[in-house]
Amino acid sequence: MNTCFWKLLNSVLVLTLLAACGSVSERVEYADNLASEAGFQKSIIDADKFKLLAYHHFTQPGVSASIYLEGDGYAFKGRNRVSSNPTPMNPVGLKLALLDGSKNVIYLARPCQYIPISENPDCSFDYWTSRRSSPEVIRALNQAIDILQARFRFTKVRLVGYSGGGTVAAILAARRNDVADLRTVAGNLDITAFTRVHGVTPMTGSLNPVDFAERLVSIPQVHYVGTDDDIVTSAVTDSYMSALREHDPYLACAAVQKVEGAAHSNGWEAAWGQNWNNEIKCSRAKH
Repeated sequence: MNTCFWKLLNSVLVLTLLAACGSVSERVEYADNLASEAGFQKSIIDADKFKLLAYHHFTQPGVSASIYLEGDGYAFKGRNRVSSNPTPMNPVGLKLALLDGSKNVIYLARPCQYIPISENPDCSFDYWTSRRSSPEVIRALNQAIDILQARFRFTKVRLVGYSGGGTVAAILAARRNDVADLRTVAGNLDITAFTRVHGVTPMTGSLNPVDFAERLVSIPQVHYVGTDDDIVTSAVTDSYMSALREHDPYLACAAVQKVEGAAHSNGWEAAWGQNWNNEIKCSRAKH
């Protein structure tokens, strides 16, 4: 193998190690390097009560944009030990965004990720524990999309959410009028089912996608579920699909796709190159 390959391999290994055990600043540097190497620009957006980090790549105004929403990040050090900062150690949502070859791509971090807490004084651990998808979180992300839409002049949005980012992506899809389609990857689409499956404290103060089923059922959507995912299990996705089925027994616009061998935080990048750009359509079949 040539020298360039080994340099690239060593670079990837170093960045991976930084993400695995690094400080917050090292995790930020890791994400910055990934985005920069892929040709993405960085912005800090003042949205409602939070400052939010965005990476973006735009080449064609006036068409749709793919918007990726990060997962919950480093929310807990252990089962009962809350992290002091939710910046992801492994930013799966960002990695998927960088694989998207669309003309216009945006990655949005969640509130309190990447930005120093000193610059985000309204951040508290509630926003990466019980209030992960609270009204104020949804409001801030929605406003950030509006700000970016005004700046880059895109029309429709294609929402993609990883893990807890799938939660907020679904809620945003229910609230916005410009959503072309929705994709989730290991998405937590029923937070009540999720806490029940794991026997943990309910996410008091968070909104739940299943409560927006009537609005969501008509939006073209695909939900990717890893066969080896023991965090967001298929039972969580099944509960969400059951809620949709109450409004459309045939699920004409919604589908689940299982990805063999994918666990909660790995196995997605290899699969994503085959899935990210497929157009999602509602079935025209008459039942």
